[in-house]
Amino acid sequence: MLSSKRLFHFLNKTAINNSFAFKLYPESIKSNLKNIAKNLETRNFNSRSKFSPQNFSTPFNNNSFIWKSGLFTLAFTGTCYSIAVISNYERVKYKKLFSTNGYPKFSEYRQKFNNFWNSLPDVKKAVVGIVFLNVMVFLAWRIPAFQNALHKYFLLSPTSGLNSQMVFSMFSHQQLFHILFNMVALYSMSDLISRILPMEQFLAYYLSSGVFASFVSSLAKILTHSHNSFSLGASGAIVSCFALSSLVFPDSKFYVFPIPFELEAQTLLMLLVAFDLGMLLSGSRRMDHAAHLGGALYGLLFFNYGPSIINNFQSFVIKKWKNLRSSKS
Repeated sequence: MLSSKRLFHFLNKTAINNSFAFKLYPESIKSNLKNIAKNLETRNFNSRSKFSPQNFSTPFNNNSFIWKSGLFTLAFTGTCYSIAVISNYERVKYKKLFSTNGYPKFSEYRQKFNNFWNSLPDVKKAVVGIVFLNVMVFLAWRIPAFQNALHKYFLLSPTSGLNSQMVFSMFSHQQLFHILFNMVALYSMSDLISRILPMEQFLAYYLSSGVFASFVSSLAKILTHSHNSFSLGASGAIVSCFALSSLVFPDSKFYVFPIPFELEAQTLLMLLVAFDLGMLLSGSRRMDHAAHLGGALYGLLFFNYGPSIINNFQSFVIKKWKNLRSSKS
């Protein structure tokens, strides 16, 4: 069976453009062939243009982008930490209601899995969820039906005009080594992070640092006149987690492939920042070095100002939340 595209080319090249062959058809058939070819051409054009890259971009304005994406970053960060404060407050308050102890288990394997899962720190459980989402998006890149939507929402480009890319692109990986390296690095840091932040604050930190890194990456693209370039990956958020861990536990040790010996966290952080800064200034575009630097900057800012800001912010949000709950009761 001929596809619509093949049929259109057959009608267009064989019948319409070939005057000798076209004369062989009666007038009624000629009219029908012209209508069919016209409809197929229109249908093919619409199907191609529906998710064509040029339709994703809008006329670009530097100042407009900076204000729009900057406000989005601030609003997203405030929303993440507000939800984290309320969720943590409610979870601690009603912790016994969410306990699974005492519920019957369906099998010995289910019992062992529940025991293993309950033994994990809450932050590590959250990391498992992040890894799962990244793997799902990685697999989605292998499905042709999802390609258009993934290119539209899961690749970061300043000219797209979509702030949602700043969030979704941090869950997006196309290469196996990229996602494997990032997810292993994140999981290996989860024990240290669990000693710094509770689960809800970790999720807020991870998401907001990823968006901040995306904002810095987009600014760098503007300054280097590479507005139309794309980037993706969780590296910005992961570097931010590593920066915070390194500043809180500077003497902790890390192995980094392919270096065959351990490095202190603080030393490794300085080497990483120096490397990314040098590569960025040299004009290298093989990796999103600006996003890495943005993540490191977010970790540094959080280390110096985060605890005091969060304490004041937490008191404010909980007070408003209690007033809201009491007004509804």
